[in-house]
Amino acid sequence: MYVRCIANDVAKLDNELVKMRLADSIRREGQDEDLLLGATYKVVAIERWGDGGIRVYLHTVEENDYPYPYPIEMFDVIEPTIPMGWCVSLEQYDCGMYIKRIGFPEWANDGSFYERLVDGDEEAVAVYKNYQHRNVSGHPSPPNLTRS
Repeated sequence: MYVRCIANDVAKLDNELVKMRLADSIRREGQDEDLLLGATYKVVAIERWGDGGIRVYLHTVEENDYPYPYPIEMFDVIEPTIPMGWCVSLEQYDCGMYIKRIGFPEWANDGSFYERLVDGDEEAVAVYKNYQHRNVSGHPSPPNLTRS
């Protein structure tokens, strides 16, 4: 799955309800310097957050061993194909079930995987790097994968 950045500042989004929802969960103002307008990014996981919104995890800082979550509203989905081998994690809520997380199995099925990854847990980092560098055959790549 690939997305193209259409906004790198929550305040510049068109939908006022989305901006209000995100204001409660994003505690920074101004442009996100890690996101380049018009750049295409490979999605490494998808998750529903407590604010009800969807975050896509993108590896935007080359030096880090982990990706960052960004609101899907900041992107256009340009290649919606989910990579082979990804899993869906479901979660119970008051009125039923919803999709909580989509990603490679270790991430999708482990609610603490991302925290362990950010904390530098060697096992989590090794698993993430393995998937990050894996070239999944049969997964289409969109045109213009440059970050310019």
